[in-house]
Formats: sequence, structure tokens, C-alpha cells
Amino acid sequence: MDAFTKLLERDYPVLTVAWARFGVMAMLYGAVSCRSFGWRMLRPQQMRMQCLRAGAVVFATLAFYQGLIFLPLTECIAIVFVAPILTALISSRYLGERATASTGAMLAGSFLGGAADRSAGWRIVRLGAAGQLMLTFAFRYAQAPLVASVGYTAIVAAVAIGWLMFGHVPDGWSLAGMAIIAAFAVVLVLRR
Repeated sequence: MDAFTKLLERDYPVLTVAWARFGVMAMLYGAVSCRSFGWRMLRPQQMRMQCLRAGAVVFATLAFYQGLIFLPLTECIAIVFVAPILTALISSRYLGERATASTGAMLAGSFLGGAADRSAGWRIVRLGAAGQLMLTFAFRYAQAPLVASVGYTAIVAAVAIGWLMFGHVPDGWSLAGMAIIAAFAVVLVLRR
């Protein structure tokens, strides 16, 4: 999805590409949620929090998409993996989930790997939206830090796709940083 976003941004403005992704996601989520909740889904209990959450997602997406214009795909994906660290750090406060010391150590290690990295369509959109929907459902069955850490497998795909589609091969420092990030993520998942 991110590779095709990078391709689309050659011909379309960032806002247009982001709107296409969110529009399709809204339709998918709406259809699934309407089956489960009916029209009451349009009356959230905490409207302010829902608006804040939506604003944060839009800001994060636009920032990431803008980064895809200036940075290689692989480096953008690696930078995004600060999110699982933040998820683990705030999940105990806001979700009541208990993070173990080993979880903290694994996430800190993956963050160090990120520091080692010195570098700062309708089928496609539907595919990305479906992936996002599956990720959302995953949060029903596992704790947030675990679900977030499994996403590190995207680094391998980003290296391959970045090379195949854009001819970009990460330098040694980038590869070392990504390897450290992925290694700590694997250890975290195996310990869970």
C-alpha cells in the first residue's frame, strides 16, 4: 500500500491520495460497523475523543505520505516503527494493559535500532483498507503492544518493494538499524 502511495504521489497531491485511502476505509468500516451496531454507530459515547483520534490519524497519515515524497520507502517504514514503542508506553495508562519489563526492554532495543538508521488505483486502495480493517480486528484478540510489534515484518517487504519498484537499496547503516528493530520485535513476539 505504501509503495503504491509513493507511486500515486508522483501524479496526485498528497491530500487526494490520503482522501482516497480514507474514503474507501470509511466505506468498509461503515459497512462492517452498521451490521454490528446499526445506526447507533453514528452516535459515539465520547464524541470529542473520537474527533481527537480521527484528527491524529489524519495528521499522522499526511505526515507519513509527505515523507514518502522525500525519503526512500524503506526508511519511511523504519521510521514509522516508533509507533509500537509509543503504543506499548501508553497502553498501560489508557487501555489498562500491563507491560512487562521484558516488553519494555525489547521495545527500547528496537528504538535503538531505529536510531542506528541514519536517514531521517482503486484495487490498491481497497487492499490497503482491507489490511487496515484486519489490523483493527487483531486488537480484539491480542494486547496492543503485541499487535503493533507484529507489524515489523513490513520492513522486509519494504526493502524488497523499494528495490523492485524504485531501485532503492538501503545503505549499510539503514540495514543494520532495520535488522536491530526486527530482531527485538521477533524476541518480543516470541516472549509473548
